[in-house]
Amino acid sequence: MHIEQILRTKGSDVVTARADETVAQAAIRMEANSIGALVIVDQGDLPVMENGKLAGLVSIGDMVKERLNEIEGEASALRSYIAGA
Repeated sequence: MHIEQILRTKGSDVVTARADETVAQAAIRMEANSIGALVIVDQGDLPVMENGKLAGLVSIGDMVKERLNEIEGEASALRSYIAGA
């Protein structure tokens, strides 16, 4: 199988998000488009590039990992608060 076969099936539209959007906004966009990754663009809707290479791609896995880290941090803070009370 080749990538072109996958693109014919799922389409080749590229969905983007700005770096200043929230994780929730990006997740809504992914769900609405039934996709698992977004290309990150700057304020002018151009892909974020560094040294001639695409610098920004965020996947659903990246967002889940970040959210889990937030939850673990909150849980740790609550445990510390309770232990100190």
